[in-house]
Amino acid sequence: PNNIRLLESIDEPLNEVIGKNTQVALSIFSGERPDLLTPFEYHPFEVEREIAFVQGLDMGLLPLDMDSYSQGKSPIKALQYLACGVPVMGVIHCGGRGFLTEKTCIEVKSSCDWIRALHGVLAEPLRLLEMKSEALSLVATHHSLKGVSDLAISFYRRFI
Repeated sequence: PNNIRLLESIDEPLNEVIGKNTQVALSIFSGERPDLLTPFEYHPFEVEREIAFVQGLDMGLLPLDMDSYSQGKSPIKALQYLACGVPVMGVIHCGGRGFLTEKTCIEVKSSCDWIRALHGVLAEPLRLLEMKSEALSLVATHHSLKGVSDLAISFYRRFI
């Protein structure tokens, strides 16, 4: 997959943090095994196992480039993480700015940010639990079928 290189681009900060925190495990679910120095558990992509895999994560990593192409990428992976109760850590572009907040996401822009953010999550386990709860709440309110239906109905009632 094309996104493997993005994960490989954060190998150095991941390796630094995981090397100092042996209780942390990096799990990767992909159609291709990345080439990382960081120890990781590899789970080959199987569509029927994707949701269960994501639900088992503590934090969803979203490494993206800081270029104009990436600015237009869909934030669907971030939304999938949140729908599974998994907070997001990563580079946030235009599409994600509408729903990713400091309550559900830790934004990073550089290797130093990745290191600082990863150490921060490890130092504040209660914050991670709060972020998980906020993620589910946000999706239930703004992205669930019921939530979107309620918004659409209230919008259309203005014209009836």
